[in-house]
Amino acid sequence: MVTLKAATYQVTTTFKDNVYAEGLEELQEYGLAIMLYGYSDKDHLVVDTTRTAGTVTKTIKIARTGAYWINPVLAPTDALWSVEMVALKTFTTAPAPKISGTAKVGKTLKAKAGTWKPSGAKLSYQWYRGSAKISGATKSSYELTSKDRGKKIKVKVTATKSGYLSASKTSKSTATVKK
Repeated sequence: MVTLKAATYQVTTTFKDNVYAEGLEELQEYGLAIMLYGYSDKDHLVVDTTRTAGTVTKTIKIARTGAYWINPVLAPTDALWSVEMVALKTFTTAPAPKISGTAKVGKTLKAKAGTWKPSGAKLSYQWYRGSAKISGATKSSYELTSKDRGKKIKVKVTATKSGYLSASKTSKSTATVKK
């Protein structure tokens, strides 16, 4: 049993020898299931797989600080498994991106992501026409097309960094794109 603080955790489960003994092969379809139980929060499924070996990583949000324990719900007796939980940090500065450029067909808009802290985050971009994603528009700049005419454009920047919870910020929309 361990005390976990309310936070978002990255949970990595590593396992091998997840094979049932002869005569119990029908249980293989159920695979390996490991649960995180808690007095203070709902139970969380840590891993659920029919694979015989590997690593599974997922994110779990613990809503309340309290006592927790991990148990296999379904596992062959010879299965070896381990669970590592790391509390994810949050970005201390996550600015909304700004768009520069002219909202006119044929012109290029550029996203200025601002300074995310801590430094070293990988930034990804997704441009939107109104509230709809623009397919393939995933760079820091976007050239306006005839499909954009009469619409407003915005960009969402997502920051990822090892040990941190990913974060996204969306810009204000441009003026209506002109011909």
